[in-house]
Amino acid sequence: ACTKSSITGNQTPTSVRMINAMPGKSFDLVLNSETLENNIPYDSATPFLNGPAGFYKLLIHENGSTDTLINGNQYLQAGENYSLFLIPDSSNRVNGVKLSVVTDNDDVPLFDSAKFRFFNFAPDTTSISVVRLKRKGSSDNYDTIFPYLGVARTYLDNSLNSSLGQYRSIYTDKFQAEYLFLFLKTNDPGVI
Repeated sequence: ACTKSSITGNQTPTSVRMINAMPGKSFDLVLNSETLENNIPYDSATPFLNGPAGFYKLLIHENGSTDTLINGNQYLQAGENYSLFLIPDSSNRVNGVKLSVVTDNDDVPLFDSAKFRFFNFAPDTTSISVVRLKRKGSSDNYDTIFPYLGVARTYLDNSLNSSLGQYRSIYTDKFQAEYLFLFLKTNDPGVI
């Protein structure tokens, strides 16, 4: 199973972490019958846990309960980092939990850029587009619109198209002091 310690030898490890995006709930992460993390609260992430590549029996329990909310097998490839997002299930928003597995790219961005990615894990939202504005110098106005960073993003769309879950580089300009991101309804671009 994945453990908190590193893998030894020539084997390239796989890494996995869990991110809790379920408001008001905390969870336990179990891989191959070994509890790796307990009581992971909302809006937090575990550290990456390393282990050998292969199939893992994945169980997620609500903390303090033995009831299994997620039960499945997950193949983890050597040399890959995975984030397991626990998110609200669109069919049962109060108690239902869904798992979204995303492959992470941990390459450090260039000196003149930052990495950005967007997920829509809110089941009740319409499609959302992400736009970036920049402020010139010391002006109070954000007046330059950059291309959309995500157009018509819908609930859990990254599960249908894995490229939507990947980081995008945002190149910065040393003379620009600040950027602003707007999340707009796709069909009504004037509404946030």
